[in-house]
Amino acid sequence: MVQLNKINLSGKSINRLSELKGKFIKYLSITTAGLPDIQHNSAHNMCFLIWLDTDEGNYMIHSSLSDTDDEVSFPELVVSYGDEYLNDEGYLEDKESINDALTCAWGSAKIISIKIIRDRLDLLVKGIRHTLEIDIGLKLIFEEDELLLMSKDSSLGLMEIWFGKSQSWSNEKNNYQLVYMYDTSELVGIERIEIEV
Repeated sequence: MVQLNKINLSGKSINRLSELKGKFIKYLSITTAGLPDIQHNSAHNMCFLIWLDTDEGNYMIHSSLSDTDDEVSFPELVVSYGDEYLNDEGYLEDKESINDALTCAWGSAKIISIKIIRDRLDLLVKGIRHTLEIDIGLKLIFEEDELLLMSKDSSLGLMEIWFGKSQSWSNEKNNYQLVYMYDTSELVGIERIEIEV
């Protein structure tokens, strides 16, 4: 018997992403959790939330923990309107422009495409086969650049963010296997797909 656990974006989050597609982002800000650096030829940092300002309103993306049926916690990406975010941790007060948070040059830009990054893991734990399907990240594709946002396995709701010309490196198996901290004897298989919103 295979136990299937899914941590997918909610219908509400998918609706918000659909609204964002094609919108002009005037200002993008981030609440960081680290220091900026360069990875995979892209500006990189850790963060708690991303705030997007459009003419029609504000959107934010953050990560929270969600439990599977087996009561195992995994990160779940949440996309909402800015005024729906409770801000219990006070992250909104600490947000800074993407230019400062990632030390990169970014101006206003239109979102051309949005992709959900979904991983499917096949695990063998204590003789029981498990399949985990998790929406681990988002890719926002602008006219000239791409922003990649990936949840971290963290009780703090940490995410990683990359911004640069291309984020195609994230689909290379040797890069995405590193996200999960399973023993090699437990991780039977892993697959990553991108789903257009």
